[in-house]
Amino acid sequence: MELGEAQSGPGTNAGLDGGGGAGAGETAAGVVNGGTKSVAPLYLCHKQVRALKIGAVEILPEGRSKIAPKDEAYAPFLAPSGWGARFHGSEDDPGYYVLYEDGYASWSPTKAFEDGYSLMPADQRDDLTFKTPLDVAELARGVGAAARYFADGGGSEPDIFAREEAAIMADFVRDNPDAPVEAMFIHLSLKKRYPRTEPNRADLFVLSLFHAACKAAIAFEADQAAEEAAAKTKPAPSGGWPGDRALQPSKPAMSPTGFSPR
Repeated sequence: MELGEAQSGPGTNAGLDGGGGAGAGETAAGVVNGGTKSVAPLYLCHKQVRALKIGAVEILPEGRSKIAPKDEAYAPFLAPSGWGARFHGSEDDPGYYVLYEDGYASWSPTKAFEDGYSLMPADQRDDLTFKTPLDVAELARGVGAAARYFADGGGSEPDIFAREEAAIMADFVRDNPDAPVEAMFIHLSLKKRYPRTEPNRADLFVLSLFHAACKAAIAFEADQAAEEAAAKTKPAPSGGWPGDRALQPSKPAMSPTGFSPR
């Protein structure tokens, strides 16, 4: 018998889950007989996940699963291929759709999920707080949050792109300035392997303002860099006695250069 292999049969279980009777070389509750140690190490889960409580699941003819979140503020979406095989919910307990940081999508029963996870407080989530220095992605992230708040009628805390999501989309806009807004969203779906959803009118409004903010900020950075480069190559003013400078014509009082109307 190999290490870690348990005997099977009546009254035995095949792991350290504490379920069933004890087999040869093991007992319940993670205690293993034999060897130099008897108790398996205890681990604490410290993962952060995104999750939605499921309202209903529809199995489509091609084998894909369409999930309707219990919170109707979220639109129904297609789960990744293979997710249906991991779904073991029922009408009494549809459970949770769980998305891990690496893009892996899973399912969890309600009690198991709620016993193991709690909703992060607003001040700890990746919400509308800005990092320093502010970059293009972070600026567009704030614009997108304000757009979502506006689209939702200002009745609740705005949903906001995570910093990684904003960076992926901002980099796409920088590399593909002529690509449409929808291409930016598709690129995010491919990079993060999120369930593909059809953006509704509010989603497109948020995405379009995020996209516009990226383009405006990128253009501003380019203009600013060009001005700084030009200033470095501009020859220094020639010297001379003050009278020479005094005789030079001055700019009109209403010259547009540097004039800011109030």
